[in-house]
Amino acid sequence: KKVNLLKQQIAIQNQYYYRLNKQSELQKEDLLIAKSEFKRDSSLFNEKVTAESEFSKSKSAFIQRKQTYESAITNLLNVKLQISQLEQQIVELQLQIQEQQKQYTQAIEQSYNTLLNSVKQWKQQYVFISSICGTVAFTIFRSENQNITIGDKVFTIIPEKESKIIGRIIMPMQGSGKVKSGQKVNIKFYNFPYMEFGMVTGKVKSISLISNESNYVVEVEFPNGLKTNYGKVLPFNQEMKGSAEIITEDIRLLERFFNPIKAIIKKNL
Repeated sequence: KKVNLLKQQIAIQNQYYYRLNKQSELQKEDLLIAKSEFKRDSSLFNEKVTAESEFSKSKSAFIQRKQTYESAITNLLNVKLQISQLEQQIVELQLQIQEQQKQYTQAIEQSYNTLLNSVKQWKQQYVFISSICGTVAFTIFRSENQNITIGDKVFTIIPEKESKIIGRIIMPMQGSGKVKSGQKVNIKFYNFPYMEFGMVTGKVKSISLISNESNYVVEVEFPNGLKTNYGKVLPFNQEMKGSAEIITEDIRLLERFFNPIKAIIKKNL
């Protein structure tokens, strides 16, 4: 708003300057006429053709018109200076506005980032976010306003779309050195008795690089799904539990019989 007022003042001063300039042009012409008359009267006075009083009047008129013209030029310069000062005020004001806008922008960005961090912290503390779409299944009864400790299992997400089934085996450190990727795994699920449904065959996909509480985690994949050796397909449920047997060596029946005997003989030697 202040910038607009200054621009209006500049427009008025420009109009005033234009009028003064027109007046100064007329005064300049008047000065040239007075100068011409003064030269003529000077020549006549030197030739003693005209009286001294007439010469003095001509000289006085010339000086007066010269002062008037110079005063007009001074007024023009003053108006021009005022216009320059007003323009300088606009420049300074615009710089101030830009600086204020910059400060406001920085303050808004800082407040926005602070808000985002606050929302992020709030989500981390109070919101459960799942990386997949599915149905929430509660395994433990929770009452309203019940406190939850960090690390507590609250619920399970059952995916909407069927995904690749992955099994996880908790394997003790003892004898774990024989387990390798690609080895066969026989799994018997507790909910489906082995004698009635049979067992499911899987394959070792990966082994954790480090142990957790003296145990390794082995991931198992199921190339044939949950189809058992009896030809039955077991229905999939989240967190199906059972026992697993990893086949580290595929040996014949006679070798299985003689290996313990060999171990006893070597021990006694």
